[in-house]
Amino acid sequence: RHILGFCIVTLGLFTQKGFYPLDFAYRFGKKRHGKSPGEKIGDPRSLSGRRSYEAKHCTKLELALTMVENAIKNGIIAGYVMFDSWYAWPSFINAIQKMNDTVHVICRLKNSNVKYQFDGANYKLSELYRNVRKKFKKDARTGLWLCRIKVRLPGSQKESVVVFSKGYREPDVEVVNGKKKEKKKKWVAFLSTDTALHSSTVIKHYIKRWPIEVCFKECKQMLDLGKDQSNNFNAQVCGTTMTFLRYSFANLKLTP
Repeated sequence: RHILGFCIVTLGLFTQKGFYPLDFAYRFGKKRHGKSPGEKIGDPRSLSGRRSYEAKHCTKLELALTMVENAIKNGIIAGYVMFDSWYAWPSFINAIQKMNDTVHVICRLKNSNVKYQFDGANYKLSELYRNVRKKFKKDARTGLWLCRIKVRLPGSQKESVVVFSKGYREPDVEVVNGKKKEKKKKWVAFLSTDTALHSSTVIKHYIKRWPIEVCFKECKQMLDLGKDQSNNFNAQVCGTTMTFLRYSFANLKLTP
């Protein structure tokens, strides 16, 4: 059904008026059919060529950092950069913090080999949880059992807050009758570089990241995102641009 797959890394802006895609970049997939032709990489000195060059040679983390940096350079400075656990690497978080002192990070963490400094020692996320699992308290505002600690990320001298939560579940993008529900995780963890935030506020802010998942769903189902049948890379870029542009117009709420 296809000869070459790709993913789209997207940066969006969430405001009181709605969610708007700001920028996107392609990343060519590595899995392909044996008879698939190679990608046609353009001259990186041109705009279209640079997009195809980045799609081949840059990682998703590098693409995401470039988009955040471009947004800040163009005067779009948000209070928080939010992302899911896939992007939650210390190098990525530290790089965003270095771009602008007023921009903080809120993200969900994954249980990996990353070690966080806590009370003079280094711990993995699961080890941190074992240290604090008896200190959970029920939060009246969210109804969740929460516990927070201050840590330092590798390569950073600034403190960050890790909020552990029991009972948290991601919102459903689409409810499907008969679909098997995902097994509820025993605990999840969030990180905020803004140490002044209340634990429940960290989670409430993180949930505001969810409109980007709704954006993908609606763009795919109603605006034909990713369904352009052209083999030309520039045509694919144009198709995605027009899809996000139509989504932004449809989502725009004009004030009187």
